[in-house]
Amino acid sequence: MDIDNAQGIGTDPQTERTYQKIARHLKQRIQAEGWSTGDRLPSERVLATDFGVSRTSLREALLALEIAGIVEIRVGSGVFILPHENNVETASHSFLSGDPGPFEFLEVRRVIEGQAAYSAAFKGSNEHIEKLEIIVNKLLATQFDDDEEFNYFDREFHMQVAESSGNTVLVQMVQWMWDIHKGPLWKVWYHDTRSSGNRARSLEDHKEIFNFIKNREADLARTAMTAHVDRVIQRFLKF
Repeated sequence: MDIDNAQGIGTDPQTERTYQKIARHLKQRIQAEGWSTGDRLPSERVLATDFGVSRTSLREALLALEIAGIVEIRVGSGVFILPHENNVETASHSFLSGDPGPFEFLEVRRVIEGQAAYSAAFKGSNEHIEKLEIIVNKLLATQFDDDEEFNYFDREFHMQVAESSGNTVLVQMVQWMWDIHKGPLWKVWYHDTRSSGNRARSLEDHKEIFNFIKNREADLARTAMTAHVDRVIQRFLKF
């Protein structure tokens, strides 16, 4: 199936993201093949091959369909059809509005935040470093089940790294990327992949990034930041 020739519903097909096109065609396939509530979809490998797309784009499409109440993703078990009455397809959902998908966002974040960490270590002021230390200590002190507090200080940490770079364009770009976290596509994926192991690893990453910035080890700070984002990418690929 040629996804590039997909026709949108209420959206200009020329401006649709790839995952939107996949989601629309997959929804049509569910209806055309008469799959019923509780049926399990074919594997990601099979669907990606059928649609001629990457598995990352397919995963973003499945997240969009889950938000629309069409399917349920059960981590480790598969993707299952939900009752028709669960469908909540409205313009407020990323399925229609076209927010960037998690993988697309993370690819850019890896580059931008890596440079921000490098610049913060290279030219951040002592005052910047002190502010960053306060934030990282608050982040390390958060409780595992307090998502709101963790997410707040997580964002503050990355924003402070950008501020410490002294580059206003980097600050604006990092702010924009973190605002995407408010979108439903990201929230659904993040919630489904929470674990104590992921949280512990994330905290260690933040501590390591801070120490390299504090010690003015710019290359290592950039490497630590990109490795941190790489681990988040792997988390997306495994959900």
